[in-house]
Amino acid sequence: MSKILILLAALVILSLRPVWRTTQQLTQPAINYSLELVDRLASGMATFLNAGQWQRENEQLRNQVALLHGKLGSYAELVNENEQLRQLNAMVVPLGYKKIGSRVVGQQIDESGSYYLLDRGWRDGLQVGMPVVVGLEQSQDVVSATILGTIQTVSERMSSFNLTTSSASQIIIQINNESYTQTLAAGEYNLAIRLKFIPQDNKIEAGQLVFTSNLNPLIPPGLLVGVISEVSQIEGDFFKSAIVTPPLEITNLNYVYVLAK
Repeated sequence: MSKILILLAALVILSLRPVWRTTQQLTQPAINYSLELVDRLASGMATFLNAGQWQRENEQLRNQVALLHGKLGSYAELVNENEQLRQLNAMVVPLGYKKIGSRVVGQQIDESGSYYLLDRGWRDGLQVGMPVVVGLEQSQDVVSATILGTIQTVSERMSSFNLTTSSASQIIIQINNESYTQTLAAGEYNLAIRLKFIPQDNKIEAGQLVFTSNLNPLIPPGLLVGVISEVSQIEGDFFKSAIVTPPLEITNLNYVYVLAK
């Protein structure tokens, strides 16, 4: 009897195998898709759970980048200040004058141009009309004393100076030409310097250097003023004029010297 039952069970199993194979073929894609869906859901859940951590890490990286940018800016400022101080230290002071080191601490603007504030006043020996200078490296071994402007107002511990390009600026200069022409240099709208009253027979051309004259009461001769960039001559006039471009801008200057006798 038991043998008969075993035989019947075997016949039933053999008869069901084609059905199982058919069912498996039909259900396997659905099972695979379900497994893939579960895997995607698990991955999405992991991403969701880690989003907060990634956001914090991203914020930390942003802060580190901002800090590095700040350090880079500070480094560039230090390099610029170091170069200014090096050139100031290498600048040769005209005979009979002393250097008063000053820091540019502010700026004022009115209708005549810009005025810059210094952290030195009459207690330090400053007075109206003194020249404000910086060092300009013309070659590896030569640093020229270059005039930026003149002291305009003085208080006990502060002073202000206007640029040579200011409308309030007027100094006597000497052109480095054949006749060493001396004439008046007046500022124009904080943009350039105009040389006036140049005799028509004096040879003036672009590229010639301009220096301070020995006719200024408080300004030593030989300070670099700039370079002639344009000459204006009208036929029939007694005089001609020229435009001088300063050799540098004050935008990034932090330290200057005031020259005093």
